This record gives sequence, structure tokens and C-alpha cells, in this order.
Amino acid sequence: MAFPGEPDSGRHAVSRSAWPAIIVLALGASCFVTSELLPASLLSPIAEGLNVSEGVAGQAISVTAFFAVLGSLFASTFTGMLDRRLVVMICILMAVLGAVSVALAPNYYAMLTGRALFGLALGVFWATSASIILRLARPHHVPLALSLMFGAIPIAMTITVPVASALAALWGWRSAFFLIAGLGTMFLLLLAVVLPPLPAHRRANIVGVLRLPMREGIPVAMLALFLVFAGKFSLFAYVRPFLEGEFGHQSSAIVTMLFVFGVANLAGTSVSSFMIRHDLTTTLSLSSLVVSLSAIGLVLFSGSIWKIGMLIAFWGFSVGCIPPAWTTWMTRKLEDDAENAGCLQFSVMQLAIAAGVVSGGVGIEQFGRSGPYILGAIFLISAAILIRWKLSRPEMPVSRTMPQSHQTVCEARAEELG
Repeated sequence: MAFPGEPDSGRHAVSRSAWPAIIVLALGASCFVTSELLPASLLSPIAEGLNVSEGVAGQAISVTAFFAVLGSLFASTFTGMLDRRLVVMICILMAVLGAVSVALAPNYYAMLTGRALFGLALGVFWATSASIILRLARPHHVPLALSLMFGAIPIAMTITVPVASALAALWGWRSAFFLIAGLGTMFLLLLAVVLPPLPAHRRANIVGVLRLPMREGIPVAMLALFLVFAGKFSLFAYVRPFLEGEFGHQSSAIVTMLFVFGVANLAGTSVSSFMIRHDLTTTLSLSSLVVSLSAIGLVLFSGSIWKIGMLIAFWGFSVGCIPPAWTTWMTRKLEDDAENAGCLQFSVMQLAIAAGVVSGGVGIEQFGRSGPYILGAIFLISAAILIRWKLSRPEMPVSRTMPQSHQTVCEARAEELG
């Protein structure tokens, strides 16, 4: 199976010894996502350390998202005919420099500069990583390769985010960013050894991405995708202030809840493939609805550690289903232009993340720690309704020459972020 613009022979030439590269690339992707979400788990210490409010500190995530949008939209223009191996390595180097800049930032605006640099790297990395996996793996191994790529993300979140919170309690929030910089450097060195040359096969530009919303069903889908990720990050960006409102500054309780979220997220990602095969549209709408109800429950049933833990588990599980489900929908709907579809999807997601963080920041400043959760629930309920009654059902792509497992080639999609 040859993908658009990429000769089949070129893919097979690198597939024979590609598994070490795929595994290291998966670990690098997990490092990117962990770094993207790290400010959410360290929001209160960052705000205190830089002498700003929690709502203002939360904009570190929205700045990252804004520059990630630019990076993903213009990824093909920026990279041109550069070897994709070099592109990935440059992205990881930029992410390392961004983490070091944040760790050493003397003030809030210096920290935002580091996050902007990281955001550009994040956008370009995710805009090109899936297509790199498709080139590295043989067709019948693509589902496994994507599962490794995107399954590493919740595992990393489960481990790294609580560890970063513990480090922040011991040695300050800056130590967590030094940890991310060290991990990124390690992955950069490993990729330099195991990733084969991946010459670009064609020159693309932003025009192909901007044409996609003109196709039938895509505007409604992008609106629903926007609402889902705006709601998702209105909640997650301000989870630390919420938990501190419940448990005070007991780092052990906060770390435990973040660990519960990570484990549930991993479980959701693990079973999402089965749910997607059973009913894609229901998976999309139900996961958004469960997250919204969990947010409402956290506001209504505060005070009980067991109830909060259960609701966070439901939240994490449902969030784990969202990225694979949306990527599957996009892949089925736009299977003839998968690379540009990935750029469009990631751009909308990052724009939504920025909007969700900004709205959540306004909510926490105006209405206290429950504000972001009420706003997030509104976003997510609106998305669930739109998905249920307006989102078209894309046809399952079927190849008569491939095994049944390959029909769900991108059901283990890139996470987010989320």
C-alpha cells in the first residue's frame, strides 16, 4: 500500500529495521505530550514562583497551543524538502531548549518565550510524526506501530506527571522542566542512532490544508472537535487549583489523584479500539458526555476523597478514548489526504486548547475554582449533542487485499493531548 506522494518501495526499504526507530519515536512523542501538559500539574507552584495569578499562569498552555497551531499549519512550508529525520531531530532539540528556557526563566514573560519555542516544535512534530510512522512500518504492521506510538503517551503521563509533581514538592517546579529537558536530550541522541534517513518525496504547502474544510461534513466535524478539546482543557489546565481546593497543599493526595487520572486515561486508550470498531459516533458523543458529567460531579460532590477519585477515574478513562476516536473519524472521512487531514485536525485541536485555557482562566478568576469546570461541561455537552445529531458517519475504509486488522489503521491516533 503506497500513501499519497510516497513511493511504496521507499517505505519497504526502511521497514526491515524500523522497529527501534518506531519505539524511540514513541518515547519522544510521550515526552512531547508530557511537556505540553506539565504546566497544568504544576500550575500553583509556577504561579507562586513567578508572582502571577493561577489564571494568568495557565496561559502558558494557551501560548504553547497558539504556536503549535502555527507550527502545524505551516509544517509543510517550514520543512520543505528537508529529510524528515532531520526535521524530527530539530523539533526535539527545540523542545529541549524550550524546557531549559522555562526552567531558567527569571520572570513570567521569559517563561512564555520558552513555551512558545516548545509550541512551534510541538506543532511541526505532530504534523509529521504520523506520516513518518506510515513510512517506517510495513502495511500490516501499521496498527501495531501506531499503537506503540500513541499508547506510550498515557503511560508517560501516568508516570511522569505525578513524578514531576513530587519533584516540584521537593526541589521546586523548575526541576520538573529540567527533567523533561534531560529526557528529551536522551531521546534526541537515541533517534540520531536508530532513525534512518527519510527524504521528502514532494513539496507541500498550507493550501492543501485550507481546502479541506470545504469538503462535505468537515465544518461540522471541526466545530465539534473544537468544542470537545476546548472543554477538555478548560478542565485539565486547572486541575491543580481544584485539587488544592479539596485537599489543601497535601502533595501526596494531589499526586495520587493525578496518578488515578493517568491510569484511567491509559485504560481508556487501551480499550478505545474496541469501542471505535463497535460504534464510532457513539464513542465520540458518549466520551464527551461522560467527561462533562464528571466535571459537574466534581463541582457538586466536593469534599469526599472517594467520590472525587471515582469521578477523576471516569474523566480520565473517557478522555483516553477521545483522540483515537477523532483520528479514526478523520482518517475514514479524508483517507485520500491523510497528511493534510492530520495537520487540520491538530491545528483545530490546538486552537481549541488555547480557547479552553483562556476561558478557564477567566472562569477561575471570576467564579473561583469551579468556574473552569462549569464552562468545560458546557463546551462538552454542546459537543456531544452536535456529534450525536449532526456529525456524518464516515465509511469504513476497506481494502480487499489487507487483513481485517488493517481496516483500523489509525484508531490508535495521536494523543493530546489530550
